[in-house]
Parts: sequence; structure tokens; C-alpha cells
Amino acid sequence: MNTPLPQSAHLQSAAELAAIAHSRSIRLENQTVPPVVTSQSLRALCLSGGGIRSATFAAGICNSWAQKEGHLLRQFDYLSTVSGGGYFGGFFGRMFMAYANHSSTEQQLTAKPDVRRVYQRLADVKSENMQYLRRNGRYLAKSGDEAFIAAGFLLRNFLWLHLLLCSALLPIFTLLHLLNILAFKPLHSLFNNEQSQWVSGFIRLEWALVLISVLVFLLSTIVYYCYPASAINRLRKIARLQGQLVLFGCASIALAIVNTLAPALHQYSGSIGAAMLLVAGVLYRFYPLLSELSPRFHQLHYVAAVLALLMVASYSLLFSLIGFQLALISYALPQDNYGWYGQYYLLWFLLCWVFSYQRDLINRSSLNTLYSARLRRAYLGAANQYRFNETDEQKEAVSSYHAQDDMPLTTYQPQQFGGPVHIINVTINRTLSPHSKLWQPDRQGLNLAVSSVIADNPAAIYAANPEQQWLAQREQLALAKWLAISGAAVSTGMGAHTKWYTSLILALFNLRLGYWWGAERRGNGNHFYSCLAKELTSRYDNKPGCSWYLSDGGHFENLAAYEMIRRRVPRIVIIDAGQDSTFAYADLANLVRHARIDFGYDFKCASEQQTQALFGDKADISQLQNLAGCPADLKNTIAGDPQPKRACLLVGHYSAKFTQNDPPAAPIYVLYIKPNLTGNEPIDITNYQQQFSEFPHQSTGDQFYDEAQWESYRKLGQHTADELYYLVNAFIA
Repeated sequence: MNTPLPQSAHLQSAAELAAIAHSRSIRLENQTVPPVVTSQSLRALCLSGGGIRSATFAAGICNSWAQKEGHLLRQFDYLSTVSGGGYFGGFFGRMFMAYANHSSTEQQLTAKPDVRRVYQRLADVKSENMQYLRRNGRYLAKSGDEAFIAAGFLLRNFLWLHLLLCSALLPIFTLLHLLNILAFKPLHSLFNNEQSQWVSGFIRLEWALVLISVLVFLLSTIVYYCYPASAINRLRKIARLQGQLVLFGCASIALAIVNTLAPALHQYSGSIGAAMLLVAGVLYRFYPLLSELSPRFHQLHYVAAVLALLMVASYSLLFSLIGFQLALISYALPQDNYGWYGQYYLLWFLLCWVFSYQRDLINRSSLNTLYSARLRRAYLGAANQYRFNETDEQKEAVSSYHAQDDMPLTTYQPQQFGGPVHIINVTINRTLSPHSKLWQPDRQGLNLAVSSVIADNPAAIYAANPEQQWLAQREQLALAKWLAISGAAVSTGMGAHTKWYTSLILALFNLRLGYWWGAERRGNGNHFYSCLAKELTSRYDNKPGCSWYLSDGGHFENLAAYEMIRRRVPRIVIIDAGQDSTFAYADLANLVRHARIDFGYDFKCASEQQTQALFGDKADISQLQNLAGCPADLKNTIAGDPQPKRACLLVGHYSAKFTQNDPPAAPIYVLYIKPNLTGNEPIDITNYQQQFSEFPHQSTGDQFYDEAQWESYRKLGQHTADELYYLVNAFIA
């Protein structure tokens, strides 16, 4: 992954090229036969992550570019989306399935799909589809029964997760306390009451585990130096054993300290429990804000790490206190019945363990189910024509379930009806190498692009990465589920942003939007305890045949252009609506870095000569220079920049060495568009910015847009696209 791949590894599959040719024959109406698709004729539109901000800004872009019966949007062969861009991308692709299609089977066989119906509805801001999106800006927060249903869902999953966690850990703490009581009972007669309390409080079996690990470590050290330096394999095995002993010893010390404190603090259990609940409530309320601020303020990482350690200590102490109380109760029971009590205890433990093998329990207990249901009803529902044909008004409400909202990814094929090939990007979390088990400190994830193009196996998902085409053997998911996974920003696994303390806190509070993607083969379900342990410790691998943890595509690359560069698409338009109030261009820098390392493309701001060569007579260069510049020129006029721009033009040259089998590649041009205020916006947008100074880069944590906020982002997108219409048209022509 870290070396440029040969050119053949980046080219499109035959299935994709055939799908694009079929799509062009429909959307480019002047073509009487399917046009020949060449690598230099491909065009891509990329919608970045950014939650509802990105989806709403993209809606405004589409309102503008869908004018003239979609003349401009028809030029794009690919639609690549990440996270919030996928909200609108799913709606856009679903519109072709609903409105370009014909109602009867006979018409489908004899008539071409009519894409004009799609673009007419997208261009009309008063169409029932756009109005539906407007009404559901608060797609995550609903009032009335929906709010109580969501609250019940969150509480149920939170309690269920901790019930299973308690069932696994509480027997261990109880058994340790009971063994200590029974083991040291004979010693109590040798001491007075004060000495007896000291013995029972500080001489415990757990310290014996620490002593054993120390002794084995010393013994292995002697053995290590007995071998000659040439016996590398044996020395490595001993070194690995010593590393495991260090880990085991540290865990034993922590366990001994917690179990030593529990008897001493037993009489204060009520106060300690109340304090823990208070601390947990504060963390639950403020941690999302802390996690959002931590990338900006590095010192907050240490605060989060301390909070995570305190949380683990408190959680362990709570289990130890409960276990000590249960041990005292068990000790007070008639000892003749210990065998019966032990059997019941063991039966409870085994039942919980067996139940944890229930397929998909780890996913059903997360927030992904609620999240995907809300996205399905809000964004895919907006493109479901059956919602608007109902006589019952309740059927149109977003709170109502409609079976036609969603569909399997294998049947989601907008390119069959004149739409683009939709690429949905997600991140496969990999903090451990599947081969060496070494920690991966940088990316900690791989990009996975799932496409609506079907591979040779009609029941398969075609994964865009050439080395991952065998992913068809894995679990098949619906469109809404993939969109939810692509937008799973708050998760225990976050690709390059994964931190052990973040994973720990989010897992214990059950703030998990990611998805465990299991193998399709029978018997490879997601075991609850093994998956939860990986989430708590942020240790993920992606071995074949095992479950993989998927999360937001922005955790790897947030502009959705990575796969387009992999395919060497020569013209790429990027709509970057990610949060970037300081105009630091972190997402663009990340893309440029990945393109150079992985594909050998070095992107720079296009020079005047390159711009002239690209556009020629197709655009007024002076007008172009007023609209587009380098990234440094994309500044907010409110912030004092005298000449802000709407976009910038980048050109990427293939800088890797090539051979006869890998000839020089053509340059890739990227038109990069960013939400920006240049001073000529409508008065309502200017007024909104005066009220909320961070607009148009308000926090991504805000996913509950009111009417004014939703319309401000949509109108800004439309205004931006109107100004750039002829520039973009000349760019992709």
C-alpha cells in the first residue's frame, strides 16, 4: 500500500466500464449507440464527509447543476461519497431508481429510462422530494413518540451491553474475593482483630500472581542468556514470552490493588457508587465535545487519557465492590450447599456466554441500527415515490416505516437508469497488522469502496480495490446500512484517529456507530465478547474469514477522491464541505499525501500555462482566475481576505518511476470547491453568518438543523454552484 502500484492495478474493471457505457447511452441523449468509454473520457464528482452540513450543501449544488435538464450533472460517470456526502449521494442515486424507471414491466423492456424527470425534480426546490429533505433536517432528533422510542432504544442497548459485560466480569471478582476469604480464614485465629483486618486487606492471592510472573520472568532471563546469540528464533520466543509476562504482571498488580481497596471501602459503597454515577454522567455529557476539540488542542489528549484511566479504575472498583458483597453473602450461606450454589453460578455464566454467540448481537446493541433507520427514512425516503402516492398523510411522515425506502446494494444500480456509478467509501479499521501483530501507528485502517456495480457473481458486492474483489464472500448489506457505516464518525474504531482512551470511553458508554462486518460463511458470526474486547482495547485486524470493524470513510480519506485517483480518472470535481473554519485544508492535505505515497501522483496548484492548456478557448481565463485560485486563496471575506475564491485547480502528475509495462500516465486535474463567503451572497445568508460566526463551518457535532440553518447551507451551495456553473462545465467537457 505504501508503494506506487503498476498502472494496471488502478484501471477500472470491465464491469464498471460496461456500466458507464450503458449509463452514457441513456443520459447522453444525442448518442444513438453506447459510446465508447476511454480512460481519458471519465469524469467523477466527489462529495466529502461532514454530516448533514455536507449533505445539505451538496443538495444546493445539485439544485443548480440539475438545471437545463441536468446538462452538467449528466457529464459525471462516477459519484464517490463519504459520510455526510453519502446521505445526499444515496438520495441522488435512489432518484434514478424511482423516477427514471418506468412503472410497468413492459415499458421497462421497450423504453429508455427518462432521466429528465429526475433532474426536473432536483432542480425544483419546491418539488415534493426537496421539501421532504427540508422538513427532515432534524433527522436524528424527533419529537413525540419518536423521541421516546429513541430514548428506549439507547437505554435498552446500554443496559444490555453492561449486563453481558457484568455477567463476564462479576463472577471473576466474586470468585477471587471468596477464595481470599476461604484461604485466609485459618490465619485470622493467629492475629487479633486489628491484625486480622490488615492480613485480609493486604495479603491476597492476586499478589501471588504478581510474584509468579516475576519469578517466571527472572527464570526466562537466565534461560535467555544461556542461549548463544545465533539462536535468534529461540531468543525471539523468549523475548515475546517476557513481553506477555510484563503485561500479565501489570494486569495482576492493577487487579490486586482494586481488590485490596474494595474490602477497605466496602462500608462506603453507597457514596462511591453515587460519585461514580455522577462522574459517568459528566463524562457522557461532555466527552463528545472533548473528542471534537482534541484534534485541535493536543494537550486535551492527555486529559482524555486520564479520564479513561479514571473510568477504568472506577468501573473495576465498582465490580470489585459488588463482587466482595456477593462473596460475603456466599460465605454466610451453609457451606454444605456450596456445590449447588456454584452450579447455579456457573450455569448463569455459561448461559450468558452462549447467548453472546447470537449472530449480530454486537451490532444490534450499538447505535448503528438507529442511525441507519433514520438515514433510510429521511434521505432514501425522500426519493421513494411511493411515499408521495399514499392517500394517508401519515405514510409520508418520516416517522413511518416504508418498505420501499431501502434496497439491497446488489439491486441499487442507478447506472442502469442513466445515473452515475455510485461509490460508497468506508474504512476498514486495522490497528494491528494481520501478519506481524505489530501496532500500526499511522493510518490504522484501509479504504474500502463498495460499488453498485455487480461482479461476475450476481449475489456479490464488487469492492473497488483490486486486491479486495474476493470480499463478495462476506455479509451482504442493504444500501441504508452502507450509508450509515460510511457516516459512522463517532465510533470505537476511527482509522487514523483511533486512540485507546477514545475507544475505551466510547465503548463503555455504548457510543458505537461502527459495524462488525462478518463473513458470509456459516459459523462465522460476530462473538459479542471477542468483538467488544477489541473495541475496548482498540485492537483491530482484518484477517480473511474474521469479522472486520467498519467505520466512517472519512477516518481514512474524507474527500471521497482516493478511489478516483486509484482509477486515474482524469477530471475530478471535489465538493469539500468538511468542517474547516480555519481553512487549514487538513482533508485536502491528507488526500494529496495519500495520492503521492500510494499512487505516485504529486498534486500541485495548476500554473497559468497548465490552466490555459486545460481550458483553451472553452472558458474566459480572466473570469476563471476570479473564481479559482490556490488553496491559500480560499479564505472567508468576513475574515478579512480581500479577494476570496470559490474553488482551486490542482493538477497531479505521475511522479513514480515507470517501465515498459507501466508507461507514463496522463495528469489528473482536480477542481476543488469549498463552502466560502465572498461577499455577494443573498441577504439571508449574510444575516445568518452574522448571527453564527462559524458559518459555513459550524460543528459537525451539530446534526439537528432548523429551517434557517438548513436553508442557509442549501442556498450557499446553490449560489456557489451558480457562479461556478460555466467553469465546471468547461472543466469536465
